[in-house]
Amino acid sequence: MDISWWMYPLAIAAGCLAGFINTLAGNGSAVTLPLLVMMGLSPTVANGTNRVGVIIQSIITAFTFQKKGLIPKEGIWWMIIPSVLGALVGANIAVGLTEETMQLAMGILM
Repeated sequence: MDISWWMYPLAIAAGCLAGFINTLAGNGSAVTLPLLVMMGLSPTVANGTNRVGVIIQSIITAFTFQKKGLIPKEGIWWMIIPSVLGALVGANIAVGLTEETMQLAMGILM
């Protein structure tokens, strides 16, 4: 995979924008997934790669909101546990999809 030099700053900027969007409203993947596919990753690999950033920013966001008092300390686990379970179910489903089906699903959901 040949990546031009200008793709690196573009990927960093897209990651920052996606993190900001995800924290406020969600669907920052609409920024990063097309970029990862444009960089030459298959839709399945792009989706998996994108999940790494999403889980990190979700954890940081949840604990930051809790620290600021916007989420009660005991309430944070009621958000984390279902998110992790949903991620596990989604990952198991995504692994079984063909590249064409994954591309179609991403196109519909984005």
